[in-house]
Amino acid sequence: LNRDEFFSPFDTLLDRVFSESFPELSKEVGLQPFANSAYPKCDIVDFDDRIEIIAEIPGLSKDQITIDVEDSIITLKGEKNSKIEEKEGGTYLRREVKRSSFQRTFTADTKIFNLDKLKAKFEDGVLELTVPKREKEQPKKRTISIG
Repeated sequence: LNRDEFFSPFDTLLDRVFSESFPELSKEVGLQPFANSAYPKCDIVDFDDRIEIIAEIPGLSKDQITIDVEDSIITLKGEKNSKIEEKEGGTYLRREVKRSSFQRTFTADTKIFNLDKLKAKFEDGVLELTVPKREKEQPKKRTISIG
């Protein structure tokens, strides 16, 4: 039994529980936080005026990370050095250091979130995205004159 065979069904179950427990947040942000053992792992914190997506991305510099926004989709991309360096005179007995890319997407309802004002900060292997919520429109009151 490999890791993915264990985690995929477990992650799917957690997604279903999360979606059923927090249907509004799941609908607003399009969250499936456990989908297919997604990487990078993210914390998503809901505030009155924003959400924050906190991704742990060790081993990359900010120049190796790209954040794209297209319509209602936020995409995190990372590119680790794909060049495999041979160690002169040595033979690898094991290779565990990942040298590949990743991509993770989130859907954010643009009626609720202002993606034009998304902000990002990357420090010590932690990426923090701040996605502000739009101010809720207050109901407009009008008095209609009777003719």
